[in-house]
Amino acid sequence: MPGIRQLSVPCLKKLILIQLPNLECCTSLNEDQLSYSIEVLQIVKCTKLFRFPVLQVALAQDDEKEWLPNTYKLLVHDCPHLTVSCPLPPSSEWSKVFVSIRGVSAPPAMEMRKDWSSFTIQSQELSVLDEKVLAFYNLTSILNFKIVSCPNLVSVSFQAFRKLISLERVEINDCPKLLSQRMMLDEIYNDNNTMCLPTPFARYLTIKSSGVMGELWLPCVRSLELTIEDCWKITYVPFICPIEEQSRNLSLLYISSTTTPARAALTKDEQVLLKIPHPLYTFVKKLQISNCPELVFCNRKDGFAKFAFLEVLRVTGCPKILMSVVHENNYHQRCLLPPSLNQFEATHLPPRLQPYFTGNHTSLRSLTVWDSPRLETLLLHFCKNLEEIEIFNCKNLSALGGLPYLNSLKILKLERNPKLSSVTLEPIQHDRESWEDQSGGHNLYPRLEWLETDDTSLLTMSFCKHLTALQHLTLSSSRSHNRMTRLSDEQDGALQQLTSLKELRFLCCNDLLSLPVVLHCLSSLKKLVIGHCPSISRLPEGGLPLASMEELEIRACSEELYKQCRLAATSKLRVIIDGEVVGDLMACA
Repeated sequence: MPGIRQLSVPCLKKLILIQLPNLECCTSLNEDQLSYSIEVLQIVKCTKLFRFPVLQVALAQDDEKEWLPNTYKLLVHDCPHLTVSCPLPPSSEWSKVFVSIRGVSAPPAMEMRKDWSSFTIQSQELSVLDEKVLAFYNLTSILNFKIVSCPNLVSVSFQAFRKLISLERVEINDCPKLLSQRMMLDEIYNDNNTMCLPTPFARYLTIKSSGVMGELWLPCVRSLELTIEDCWKITYVPFICPIEEQSRNLSLLYISSTTTPARAALTKDEQVLLKIPHPLYTFVKKLQISNCPELVFCNRKDGFAKFAFLEVLRVTGCPKILMSVVHENNYHQRCLLPPSLNQFEATHLPPRLQPYFTGNHTSLRSLTVWDSPRLETLLLHFCKNLEEIEIFNCKNLSALGGLPYLNSLKILKLERNPKLSSVTLEPIQHDRESWEDQSGGHNLYPRLEWLETDDTSLLTMSFCKHLTALQHLTLSSSRSHNRMTRLSDEQDGALQQLTSLKELRFLCCNDLLSLPVVLHCLSSLKKLVIGHCPSISRLPEGGLPLASMEELEIRACSEELYKQCRLAATSKLRVIIDGEVVGDLMACA
C-alpha cells in the first residue's frame, strides 16, 4: 500500500504492518488502551516509519504504569527510522514472550526468548549489554541467562547482572569480542581503585567459541561448574579469586590472551597456560575443557589433584593438557587425580597411562576414553571402585591392566579398538597371580550387567561363562578385519551360559547372515534388537523364546525379515519396525 502515509488504529489484539513503504506515522485514539490490548505486534519493512507512540514510551524502573502487559510476540524488522524506547522486557509478568528487533534506529538488533525460567539474547549489532538495552530489574526470577551469537559484544554490565538474584546458569556462546581487555574494568574498580565485586550469582558457567583475545570477568559461587569449549585461540587462562577472606564463597573467572589480532593461530611451539589459584581448588565440582589443542597446565606437579571437591572432569580435544600433568613412573605415565572424582572422560591420552589418586583413595565410578590414537596401555589398578568403562576408537590400545580388581564393574563398552582383542580382557600374568592370591580365583567381573563389544570372540573367553549378572549384551561388527557372518557353535554355547540375559542387540552387522540358532533357549530374554543388519533374511528356525520375550525391535533391515517379524507379533510380543509399533496393532485387531 504505497499511498498510506498516516495510520490510526483502534484497540486491537493483533496488529501486523508489512511493506508500507511510505508510512511515517501510526497512532491510536487511545494509546494506553492499545498498549493494554495488543497481544501480537509485527512491523516489517516500513522504511519511513518514525512515529509509533506505543513503542516510544520511556518508563522508569519505579513507574507503576504497565507497557504491553498482554503482548506475547513483538517483532520489528527493517524500519530504520523507528525507535523502541522502553527497555525490554517491559514487565516481570511476561511469562512467554518472543522479541525480535533488527534494522531499527534503536535499540541494537536483538532476539530474546523468555520461557518461564530462561532468557536468551542474540544480536549482530549489540556492543554493550547494560540496563539501557535490557530491563534487568524485570528478570529477577530467571534461572538461566544465555548470550548467544553476539559478534560485536565487548562489554557486559556487572551492576545490571547483580539484579538477577535467582540466576543459576550463564552461557556465553560465539561472542569473540567479549574477551577484550576493556571489558567491564570501569565497573570492577571503585573510586578508590580497589576491586569491587558484585554479589555472586551463578553456579554454572559455560564459555564456548569465545576465545579470541583479552579478558573476561564473571562472578560465580562456590558450587561452580565451569566449561571452556572451542576457545582454541586463547593463550593464557588464569583463574583469579577475590582477595578478601570473607568472600570465600565467591570465585572470579579471568581469561586473557597474548594473541595479537593479526595472528590467526598459534605457532607450533606456542602453548596455552592454565593457571589456577589455590582458593578456587575448593570451589569447582565440574570442569570441562574441550577443543583447546595447545592448553597445558602451568602447575604440572599436582595437575587436577588439587581440586579437592572435583566430581566431573572432561578433557576432550586437548592433546597437551594431560601430557603436561603426567609423571613418569618406570615404564608408565601416572596422571594424578583427586580422590573426589566420580566421572572422568578424556581423549588424546598419552601412550602408557595410569590414573592415580592422592592417598590411594578413589571415588571414580565412570571412565570414558575415546579418540586416543597414541594410547597403547591403560592401567586401572588404582580405579578399584569403577562401575562403568567405555573405550572407543583407540586404534593402538593393546593392553588393559588391573581388570581383576574391578569387582564393582557393571557396564563395559569396547568398540573400534582393533588391537584390544578379547584376550586382553583376561588377567595378565602379574594381575592373575595377585588376584588369585587375594580372591582365591573367584569369578571375574561378578557384577557386570551391561556388555557392548564389536569382538564376538569375547564370548569364548573363560570369564564369559561366569557372567551370572549380565543382563544386556550388544554385539556389533565395526571392525573392518573382523566381518562376522554367523556365530560359531562355541559362541552359541556361550550365549546359553548367560542365564540372566534380558536384552540382546545385534547392531551394524552388515555381513551377518543369520541369527544364533540357540535364541529359543535364552529363557530369560525379554528384548531382541536387530539394527542395520541388511543381510539377515529370516528369524532362526528354532524361533524365539516366546515364553519370556516381550519386545522385538527391527530397524534398517531386509524386507524379508520385516515380513517374518510382522507375523511374529502377538498380544504379548510387541514388534517395532523402523519405529512403528506392530504388536499393539495386532492386539487391537
